[in-house]
Amino acid sequence: MLWNGLSLQIICDQNNSYELEAFQNDIAYCRVVRKWVRKKYKFYVQIVFKGIPPAKRNKETGHFKRTTGSGDVGLDIGLSTLAIVSEKKVKLLVLADRVRSFEGEKRLLQRKNEEKCISRFEEFLSKHHIEIKRCKKMNII
Repeated sequence: MLWNGLSLQIICDQNNSYELEAFQNDIAYCRVVRKWVRKKYKFYVQIVFKGIPPAKRNKETGHFKRTTGSGDVGLDIGLSTLAIVSEKKVKLLVLADRVRSFEGEKRLLQRKNEEKCISRFEEFLSKHHIEIKRCKKMNII
């Protein structure tokens, strides 16, 4: 690999079929990353390939770990849930299920804030001797 006129040797595991399949694709771009490891800097090359990534295989048998199915799948991504619908299954997954919900506290704070706002407005009206006349709503046919 050439970088700023510097020729770098890429270390690739020849026994790893996933890496060998990945290097069959064209390279989109590379980036050189410097990391502090054991009291010195080490440089790593991160390579981004074009195309579809190769399927992962079981090291002992060589079979694919996951196979691609057939059929249509529908996804509905919400703020806190992910709904998945296929011909055989329907799932509803909660995203970030371990995160604490603040909805109750928010509701209490909003109610408290609104009560303060109403009381201040009533104080303002009484201070300036302003009366509000309330009218009945009329339905127009």
